[in-house]
Amino acid sequence: MRKIGKFPDETAQYFVNYLVASEMPAQISPAPGGGFDLWIVEEDHLVQALQDFEEFTRNPDDPKYRQATTKADEFRQKQLDRVRQYQKNVQKVHRRTVRRKPPVGMALLFICIIAFVTSKFSFNLETATVQSMAFMFAPASAELDSMGSLERQCYNLMQGEVWRLITPAFLHMSFAHIIFNMYWLVRLGFHIEQREGIACFLSLVLTSAAIPNLLQATVPVEFGGTPAYSVAGYWVVPFGGFSGVGYAIFGFVWMRGTWKIVPEYFMSPVSVMIWIAWFMLGVVGLDRSLVGFQMADWAHGGGLFIGLLFGAMQIGRTAKQR
Repeated sequence: MRKIGKFPDETAQYFVNYLVASEMPAQISPAPGGGFDLWIVEEDHLVQALQDFEEFTRNPDDPKYRQATTKADEFRQKQLDRVRQYQKNVQKVHRRTVRRKPPVGMALLFICIIAFVTSKFSFNLETATVQSMAFMFAPASAELDSMGSLERQCYNLMQGEVWRLITPAFLHMSFAHIIFNMYWLVRLGFHIEQREGIACFLSLVLTSAAIPNLLQATVPVEFGGTPAYSVAGYWVVPFGGFSGVGYAIFGFVWMRGTWKIVPEYFMSPVSVMIWIAWFMLGVVGLDRSLVGFQMADWAHGGGLFIGLLFGAMQIGRTAKQR
């Protein structure tokens, strides 16, 4: 989607209707400071849309722009009917065949549930699950006490326990925490695996677990990282949850579904706003006062960036295959 111009008033809608009637999907949005921004949806239509925009600015009262409303409505209705028919066809296929559950997605779901149960439904330091899966967990010692912050954070990694880059994603703090994350894994993650394939989905999950977890654990605390704490005779870096991967899944679907209409990746504006608002809640520092705990902002932000990047890369691959 590309911004191609700005209108001072509601005449923007006439031009949008003209573009849509010409089968060039476009839309407007309120512009900062007043007026309306014009956006062209398909990159392939950019050159023609710019030419039409220049013509419109020279002669906005041309009757053809007002006359395009009916044709534009017909085009929009055809697009809507096409999506509805696609959904009906998908439902028919589902009724005729048994669709295999995505193996990676199902494995992730079960791992998170088992880890939640065996950690006693919280981040319980007394359980072997948390001790073996937290980013950093080790008995307190003079050696650890004397280490610098970054060296201590990465203590287990330096001992060869590289799985700890991934496993914090499987730990959850509460029922609400795991329910929210698993809902979006099933709601969006399963579709990614079924549509894009196991390799793409698994790469997305592993990358968006390892890199954001590393960021969350190593960024200085004054910039939002999670430091190691000495608790009950242990040193631990106390963060976890699938939400970093969840933001990668959201970013992938948002990028992939917005660029081209992909029915499996449909997300309502309300769902998009929930994801963005939740992220911003932590960024502006209102998480602890409003929800009672500090969010893993670097895990969320890192996951979102990786998801958007993977989505853009997948769009590029799809375009080259055509």
